[in-house]
Amino acid sequence: GRDAGERLGVALAERATARGEPTVEVWADHSIEARPEVLEWCRRKATELGVGVRARWVSLASVTPAQAAGVWLLVRADEGGDEAPVWRAGRESVGEARAAKFGFVVLAPGGAIGPVESPE
Repeated sequence: GRDAGERLGVALAERATARGEPTVEVWADHSIEARPEVLEWCRRKATELGVGVRARWVSLASVTPAQAAGVWLLVRADEGGDEAPVWRAGRESVGEARAAKFGFVVLAPGGAIGPVESPE
């Protein structure tokens, strides 16, 4: 999990720096249940590279995309638990990594949140 977490931490730090965000909040759910050390190593590496990370375990099933609009997400993206499709809309995929059989994606906040409704 360390290698995956550090790769994600580098990607997160590079993108947050480019976006002018010295500190970010990262929410995670199933990724913590699968491999909790991935988020910790991601946080450590990003901090080492100058980006502060506030990591929170949040039940993503209990929040709406609008409630998560300003936060970064670490989601699972593998056969056993793919949270990514639900959360990719309106977000930027910053980095992907694997730890054993588990896949992870870091998603940055984007402009459009949630599905766009067509006018009738």
